[in-house]
Amino acid sequence: MNEIQNDVNKNSLASDNNDNPSVFTSPIKDDQLPCIDNPSSDIFYDFQPENFHAEQGAPFVCTICNNVGHLKSECPELIVPNMVDLPEISEEWIRILSSLCQYITEQCKPRHHDIENRERILIQLQKQFEKDYPDCSLHAFGSFYNGFGFRKSDLDVCIVFKDQQEEHTDEALQIMKRILKSMRSSSDTFESVQPILHAKVPIIRSKHRRLQIEIDISFHNMLVRISMIRYSMLKVVAALHGAKIV
Repeated sequence: MNEIQNDVNKNSLASDNNDNPSVFTSPIKDDQLPCIDNPSSDIFYDFQPENFHAEQGAPFVCTICNNVGHLKSECPELIVPNMVDLPEISEEWIRILSSLCQYITEQCKPRHHDIENRERILIQLQKQFEKDYPDCSLHAFGSFYNGFGFRKSDLDVCIVFKDQQEEHTDEALQIMKRILKSMRSSSDTFESVQPILHAKVPIIRSKHRRLQIEIDISFHNMLVRISMIRYSMLKVVAALHGAKIV
């Protein structure tokens, strides 16, 4: 052990005096390494769990609450409390709740001019983007168009190209950046134009300056196809319950 320490000290001292490179930065040949024939207990260690006081293994850590001592399957935050039996709702309460829901629906549902305003924005965006991409078409989707939207619901728009068969993220990002530049150049019409390009579905978020309608523009053909299927399904559900589809 002393032989090793002396060897290290000599090389360290020589390195400080710039006589030769340090042993920690220069290659060391096998014949330069001191040989230990009889390792003593001072440098020999038996890596057993009891030497680390870990006879019981690593502690359990819950990924839900981050507390120690239980797993996710036993997390108290996921335990559903016992259900309490409630009294049957009276006819009067049903009538009051129904009236309240109908009142809220009537107050919040889109009016005819709300629909027209969004159609104007869609046409305006179509003309704006056709300057750079003549083969593009815009599709509106989302809650406002499936019968579950409100007067203040935003306008979800997706850009689709006729000849595009597959979606490439890099190409989509380049298109979105060009569209972003186009919208920012129309600052008299659109405000608060912000890109969210590194999301799962890149979007450009903005607001129509005069109408104060928020707009989310995406470039994702698959999103349009899925949304159209959802739109059809939700339209049927809403019609069955007497909702008016815009």
